[in-house]
Amino acid sequence: MPRQRETDGAAVLLLVPVADDLRERLAAEWPLVESHAPGTERDALLGREGARIGAIVGYTQVDALLLAACPNARLVATFAAGYENVDLDAARRLGVAVVHAPGVSAGEVADTTVMLLLAALKRLPALDRLVRSGAWPRLGQPPPVSGLSGLPVGVAGTGPVGRAILSRLTAFGIEPHCHARHAPAGLDARYHASLLSLAGACDALIIALPGGPETRNAVDAEVLGALGPAGIVVNVGRGSVVDEEALCTALETGALGFAALDVFATEPHVPARLRALENVILTPHYAGASLQARAAKGAHLIETLRAHFAGRRPSDRVC
Repeated sequence: MPRQRETDGAAVLLLVPVADDLRERLAAEWPLVESHAPGTERDALLGREGARIGAIVGYTQVDALLLAACPNARLVATFAAGYENVDLDAARRLGVAVVHAPGVSAGEVADTTVMLLLAALKRLPALDRLVRSGAWPRLGQPPPVSGLSGLPVGVAGTGPVGRAILSRLTAFGIEPHCHARHAPAGLDARYHASLLSLAGACDALIIALPGGPETRNAVDAEVLGALGPAGIVVNVGRGSVVDEEALCTALETGALGFAALDVFATEPHVPARLRALENVILTPHYAGASLQARAAKGAHLIETLRAHFAGRRPSDRVC
């Protein structure tokens, strides 16, 4: 049964830490309840405070139990593009709006993606180690590697991030390819109906797909094999999209050349097999991080909360 709106004195539940300046701005407008990790302490906190929570903010697990513990909450705001951690069925059943922030940091993610792709192509970590070790005078210049100009590059996912990536890669004179559930309009890129076809046509595969059951382990051993021993995978989408066991095996055996990963299946925990490899770049889910992107996300969140508590329909609703 849908919930009735209760906004007088309603609090905002923060499930994740936010920057101090954003926290101050939020606290100036609404009472805050903070719980950054699930467990008995959160259960006890929500037992005391749950009834006065009118909105939930975060990108971690928001399931039916959490929604039940906040019976007056009518909004879940992720302030990120992804919302796969929110139980949408429970939210719809309870009349809880779910809002995400698509495209807010798309440009920043795209910039980082190009950086990761270039670092992978040029084998930047190995070059850094060569110079730092003092071995450069003895070993001389390493063999040349592929450049980006003219390279067939595939982008899986044509949402705001995927489109921003393709627009930046165009400046390098690449041969653009893409994959999505449906052929996108307005993109100057060769469309592939499957990931396997995309990988087979490209030397580098960039993953900008959302998480969730539909994309889980979509990049499997077969897709990785289609890229070949010189192939490169860059993942800035969701870690769950890549079969990490298959990826480790491909990198270890030489079936795949290199990977640059900003996201992982069970982050912040990264498999020891990945951490042991030298033909991989690992970054801590940081592609969209910048002062500018943080400010944009904060502004989007505050506008979403203001609209919600004023009885207006927030933009970027999922349900």
